[in-house]
Amino acid sequence: AGSVPNAFDPETSVPSGFILDYMGKASGNHNLTTLAIGHVGQQFSIFEFCPDALTNSYIEGMAVCNQMWTVASQGTPTTASDGKWQVTTSSYFERMFFYAAGNTVYRVDLTQSVPAVEVVYETNPEDGAIKLMKLKSDNEDIAYNVDSTGATQEIPTKEIIRHLGILQEDTDGNATLVEIHLTAAGEVEVDPQTNEQVVYKFDGGFKNVVDMLFSFRDEI
Repeated sequence: AGSVPNAFDPETSVPSGFILDYMGKASGNHNLTTLAIGHVGQQFSIFEFCPDALTNSYIEGMAVCNQMWTVASQGTPTTASDGKWQVTTSSYFERMFFYAAGNTVYRVDLTQSVPAVEVVYETNPEDGAIKLMKLKSDNEDIAYNVDSTGATQEIPTKEIIRHLGILQEDTDGNATLVEIHLTAAGEVEVDPQTNEQVVYKFDGGFKNVVDMLFSFRDEI
């Protein structure tokens, strides 16, 4: 355990002026990891940690400070009042994260030799720019109610760790909530029955929204 040399030193590798946008559970090399994603100027700095490498001898080929990347952003990332960009990911996605810029959701794929930045989804500009963006959960999921007699079967979950929530706001403060279901490839899921993207839109009379979080309820 811990035999793999660290890829970076967190004391010296963080660039000057770094703003931490997101830190949470992720997946790297099919192991549960933690991603710290931030930016300096228009560039992302991403740090991957594998805490289990300290204690678990089965985590082969990974270090505690396992990997780092620098990626140029596309578009003008959405910036909150605290200076942070709207960034999110979860353990459902293998070395991948998402960020908002204007009316666009981008995917950053770190599995490629040169990290790729791709457009995932573009919201309706009439509803305003994206203000907030979060996945429902970074690691914890919800199981459906099932018959306990089938204990030998895998219990199905709602897969909320791939459900992306987006809040748009127009110039008058009127907000629209959009929920997008993503695939493991970071693309919008397509319903095989209707051949349409799995995207839900809620016009709930929200106004001047400061923050949003998932309540673990099926209905708003």
